[in-house]
Amino acid sequence: MSDNNLRLQVILNAVDKLTRPFRSAQANSKELATAIQQSRARLKELDAKAGRIDGFRKASAQLAVTGNSLKAAREEAAKLATQFSATNRPTAAQARLLEQAKNRVTELQSKYNGLRQSVQRQRLVLNEAGLDTKKLSSAQRELRQNADETRQALDRQQKSLKRLGEQQARMNAVRDQYSRRLEVRDRIAGAGATTTAAGVAMGAPVVAAVKSYASMEDAMKGVAKQINGLRDDNGNRTKQFYDMQDAIKAASEQLPMENGAIDYAALVEGGARMGVTNQDDPYEEQKRDLLAFASTAAKAATAFELPADELAEGLGKIAQLYKVPTRNIEQLGDALNYLDDNAMSKGGDIINVLQRMG
Repeated sequence: MSDNNLRLQVILNAVDKLTRPFRSAQANSKELATAIQQSRARLKELDAKAGRIDGFRKASAQLAVTGNSLKAAREEAAKLATQFSATNRPTAAQARLLEQAKNRVTELQSKYNGLRQSVQRQRLVLNEAGLDTKKLSSAQRELRQNADETRQALDRQQKSLKRLGEQQARMNAVRDQYSRRLEVRDRIAGAGATTTAAGVAMGAPVVAAVKSYASMEDAMKGVAKQINGLRDDNGNRTKQFYDMQDAIKAASEQLPMENGAIDYAALVEGGARMGVTNQDDPYEEQKRDLLAFASTAAKAATAFELPADELAEGLGKIAQLYKVPTRNIEQLGDALNYLDDNAMSKGGDIINVLQRMG
């Protein structure tokens, strides 16, 4: 074997030894991502089953109450009909009462029929899902246990991903140091520098994936602190949490920012913290208003070249100080953008002045 081939073989062996942990980390990160996705899907399925059981029980209770009311209404109508027939000269008031009683029976009968059909449909859906309506209590206990186990598994998976990120950071430090040594040696040896660089670069996708996931997790923690209903009383994530997270990711693709969905989440968090929405409003209304605010702030942040969280806080303060309704925040952003384009001051300075004047 020639000297050049020997040096190249040594370099290739070193690259393989260096990149083996990165290949392993990359495989582990993919497995964890798949496991987390499966756990979330499982949790969503369990929540849906629990919701169907609750719906069936409520409909059954309403059916029972309506059935009792219908029975009482029929008895009352029959009583009035008997009195009406036994009277030689029924009065108009008696006729009116009898008619009202009959109408009441008709109304309750229609409601009862609708509820009965609903209960039958829901029973069929539950049976198809493997849930015996005669054993709902045990089914609920089993669902609750499965949901708790799935949440625990999801928590373990997320912690594992965090540890993988920390491990990746440590490997990066070793990789960088080793890379510098190899580059020096390659320059001296005159061969293999390109091979080394290619091998070292293999760890980059894993770093980006882990960092992006961890950063989005942290961003959503901030959002959940500001919006009621994203976590339950035990601190577990609710369906609204994942719905808001998906909405933020989708919106961030329409208005790309430097850090993508992470910056967009910061805008949503900032809007909620500054009181853009009323915490007592329904979740869907809060989500709509916060996403609208974040979209306006995203455009302004890009135009003014300001950090997302700083812009969200400033825009939220101005909206509060000048009593700007949420539906008009987009017009506020347009006005600030116009001033930024046509005045001597930059957008950030204009926002600061407006806050001081307010």
